[in-house]
Amino acid sequence: MPVELIYGAAGVFAYLLGAVPSGYLLVKAKTGKDIRTMGSGNIGATNVARTLGAPWFVPVFLFDFLKGFVPVFWIAPWVAARWRCEICPAPAATLAVFLALCALVGHMWPVYLGFRGGKGVATVGGILFALNFVAALVAMAVWVVVFLPSRYVSLGSIAGALALPFAHHFTADLAARRWESKWPATLFLALAAFLVIWRHKGNLQRLLAGTEKRLGRRPA
Repeated sequence: MPVELIYGAAGVFAYLLGAVPSGYLLVKAKTGKDIRTMGSGNIGATNVARTLGAPWFVPVFLFDFLKGFVPVFWIAPWVAARWRCEICPAPAATLAVFLALCALVGHMWPVYLGFRGGKGVATVGGILFALNFVAALVAMAVWVVVFLPSRYVSLGSIAGALALPFAHHFTADLAARRWESKWPATLFLALAAFLVIWRHKGNLQRLLAGTEKRLGRRPA
């Protein structure tokens, strides 16, 4: 079978996995309601926590995290080693980025929900940990530093997304030696940061208007 078809099939699998709407399914199973009509309208872990309670944040976040982690950390290296692309300058790194993009697009635009999905923060987190765990820890630290004083999940997510490509680029030689080149992931993470921020445009508008909700605080 041609390598192109193998890689394409892996991309379709990554998309379909990324498109599984864990938050939507959980809320639907527990309440019978569509989470897209509740709270912020997002299907991600933060809105699930607002809708069902804080403990439900963890399983949704973890599942969405794994949707990004599994294709990049396990599937891409295995496929690239078994069906090597002779014309790709960095087969494993290139395939990892391709599958990462497919999983992220699946999460943001899932075929199962009419292409109306989440904002991609947890899935990007899984992708980043698979690509470069040191950069992932840096992005997490940025999120915590911004979130704790403000209690704005969206603001922390935007700040963490902005840190992604820089954190990877400057730590890749230390922590991401399993990949042949750092550039595919650097370019992908710049694109991922843009997509995450773009998906948060409504949050940015509410932040500027002073109407964004803080997690863990009741309105005064």
